[in-house]
Amino acid sequence: MLISALLLGSLLTPAPQTDGLAEARSALKEGRVDVAERLLNELASADEQHLEARLLLSELLMQRPTPNPNRVLELLDPWDSSTEARALVALGEAYESIARDLQTQRASIDDVGYFLGEALSHYERAASFAEPGDTEGLTKAGYLALYEFSDWNKTVELADAALSVDKRNAEARLMRGCARLYAYVEAKQGDDEAATTAVWQSAVDDLQFAGEKLGEARGDAWWQLAWLYEDASEPVLAVESAVLHMQRTPDMDISRVYGLAKRYANENEFGASRAALLALIEHDEAELTRWVAAEADPTAVAVRLGYSVGSDVASGNLATAITVLEPLLAVQPADADIWNNFGLLNRDRGVQLEQAGDTEEAQRHYVNSYNAYEKSIEFAPENPQMLNDTALVMQYHVRTDLDRARELYREAIKHATLRIEAGDTLPELKIALRDATNNLGILGG
Repeated sequence: MLISALLLGSLLTPAPQTDGLAEARSALKEGRVDVAERLLNELASADEQHLEARLLLSELLMQRPTPNPNRVLELLDPWDSSTEARALVALGEAYESIARDLQTQRASIDDVGYFLGEALSHYERAASFAEPGDTEGLTKAGYLALYEFSDWNKTVELADAALSVDKRNAEARLMRGCARLYAYVEAKQGDDEAATTAVWQSAVDDLQFAGEKLGEARGDAWWQLAWLYEDASEPVLAVESAVLHMQRTPDMDISRVYGLAKRYANENEFGASRAALLALIEHDEAELTRWVAAEADPTAVAVRLGYSVGSDVASGNLATAITVLEPLLAVQPADADIWNNFGLLNRDRGVQLEQAGDTEEAQRHYVNSYNAYEKSIEFAPENPQMLNDTALVMQYHVRTDLDRARELYREAIKHATLRIEAGDTLPELKIALRDATNNLGILGG
């Protein structure tokens, strides 16, 4: 229950709007919680049937850094056998809080189970007495049955009961979808493939409906869908769902999307890893860089993720390929090939832009290309192809430090010749030797 809801008063059980209750609510709006508690305690002591005061006081007691569920049980005891849904939910929350404390204290299973059972009983009763549209008791009962008692059948029954009244109840569809996910995991242990597929599809249908109906403020359905699609080897749909979850969480948690980007890059599902990387970059490319940098081997992760741009390179979509590689290269990977590839992409992108008449942006890409090539020969100082390509950008595009370009051509010729004379038959060596010789001749060396 939220304070804001109680501040608006009860539509279910009208109570006199005493000056003390109004003053307490005003104190809460002003952030004077201690004053509100004092006023509410006075009201509760003066009238043990004052539901509104006791509900609001119970909420404040449960929101303390150290909640006081036992006091809540005392305050709301007069409504323990009532049909007042809000009081039953609050009592259920108190019992559940006691159970959580006992779990922390490693109390006996029986003791914890008793209080969880009381919580479930109160939530179920709250659900049965709730007004249309009030799903708090329903969802608390369903999820407690599912996650604490592993009773997905009860959760499905609760959801079905709610859906019999309103078939478009998104909270009930979400809860049933979560329960059916558990049913799917259980069905996978058997040998009935058709039944397993049917349960999987029913879970997907419920969660898809809930995700679309609950809107942009809720991402829980999409989290579950991402897992289902991932488990069913549907990488693109898994990434799409994980992205929707990321976009709908207050802190934009990228862990699931990042994890899928890594997984699918490692499994050569580069379409899915590319989609995940683009979503992460759109969200915050600096955060993507931080996650890669935090890896045990940032270079290996950056290189593997970099393979995701293969389709962009093949189709000439160089701008997207560069966009994906930039935050990966920000971790300064110690790998010559990824820097060489980035240099080539920027050089070719510069040519595209120059041909389109955008010489300023083309020059920026040429400079980026040169810088990347310099990094590549830092890690592979005897590679003839990379030496030649670095000098080529200096000669034809950046047009600077031509003496260094001559030196790099000579180095390329030397190392290509040595390897060929040693019996290396790699075709690229002859190409590098030819190109470096021709380019040096043109430059005058």
